[in-house]
Amino acid sequence: MRVVLFSAALFVASILACEDGVDNILEIHDIMKGKGRVEFQNVQLLTYDGKKQPACDGRKGVWNFPGYFKFKSGKVLVNRAVKESEGDLKLHISLEKNSWMIGTVCENGKSKNQFVPAEVCDFPLCKFAQDKCKLLETVGQFDLVELTAGMGPEQSGLIDMGPLPVPQLDGEWALSVKLVQGARKLAGLAVQEEDQWFQVASESINLADVQTKKTPPKPAPAGAHVRDEF
Repeated sequence: MRVVLFSAALFVASILACEDGVDNILEIHDIMKGKGRVEFQNVQLLTYDGKKQPACDGRKGVWNFPGYFKFKSGKVLVNRAVKESEGDLKLHISLEKNSWMIGTVCENGKSKNQFVPAEVCDFPLCKFAQDKCKLLETVGQFDLVELTAGMGPEQSGLIDMGPLPVPQLDGEWALSVKLVQGARKLAGLAVQEEDQWFQVASESINLADVQTKKTPPKPAPAGAHVRDEF
């Protein structure tokens, strides 16, 4: 009996363990399939809770508020220069919670929730990150680990997510971001695969079921004419 209990304890401990660099990984995917002006390759994030401890659900990373993340790997390829002089560069957010009460918050840069301001879903990149816009003006390749190595506490590369104590935050989410300039879609990325949710928590957790989405991605709202530019 003791052997059985000991074995069970070891099994539970192995499930609860969250090994840094192994279990706390979130994958970031290029939704333009490498055909945009800006391309993302092999982007992986490591997630941490507010105490800088690895945060995962036993199988993949958990985005914590408060919390941190840093890049495990990833490259940004600027295949064709992106210049602000050609038009405002905006980030269009699509955000959905796996909840019948919340559902779609943003869709292709438009707010779908009366409590979410439009600027949360559609905001100018260069206004808040002028240095990032400058990087995109030159054709070339950038290593995300190297770019962020000096950021965060003690230049650890940790990027602070900050506190966001919103009860509705806990749960499973789907997130994608598109870089657009006028009617042109220049780049795009998504957290996890399109058929999976990722976990968000307001405090560190170690166990959660990551469910496979049953429904296909929703189409763009009527009247939206955003074309891909390769």
